[in-house]
Amino acid sequence: MEFLLELLFDIIVEGSIELGSEKTVPMPLRILAALIVFVVFFGMGGLFVYGGYEAMLGSNKGAGIALFVVGAFMMFGGIFVIFKMFQKKKEKKK
Repeated sequence: MEFLLELLFDIIVEGSIELGSEKTVPMPLRILAALIVFVVFFGMGGLFVYGGYEAMLGSNKGAGIALFVVGAFMMFGGIFVIFKMFQKKKEKKK
């Protein structure tokens, strides 16, 4: 089951990233692909931030801080991936 979920996740995220940078794909579809990548990264990052918050409320402050930092990096990483995707599209356009 874990293998199937990982395969599905890889197909969705990597496919969305590649789809967003292709010039032949219509713009509304590229925006939808960027939105999918944004939601996935922010959703996973949000889970880590929430887990870090809950761990900091408990007795494990170090793990809470680590989870919080990982979640924040995932959220900002999602924004970075989307910006790179559209920069790649602009470079191909020139």
